[in-house]
Amino acid sequence: MPTRSSSSRRASVDLRTLRALKEWSQQELAARAGIPSQTTISQLERGVITVKLAVAKRLATALGVSLDTLDKALAASRESTPNQRSA
Repeated sequence: MPTRSSSSRRASVDLRTLRALKEWSQQELAARAGIPSQTTISQLERGVITVKLAVAKRLATALGVSLDTLDKALAASRESTPNQRSA
């Protein structure tokens, strides 16, 4: 039986995918979620930073997903990035 690489074991949906399903730019997601900077979305998608609950709630609402779905997407986004900061 073939083994999967760590990247194929990732959750099937990450934050970038959730955003792409809406056909939104990073800037549009930031605006819809009340996040002042597109850079924050970029950093979240790359797993460079983590998100506080208040921001997670706004992102989940903007994307129309549950907090659980968003949490899994953010986990998938940061899976390969060991050092993170909090947004």
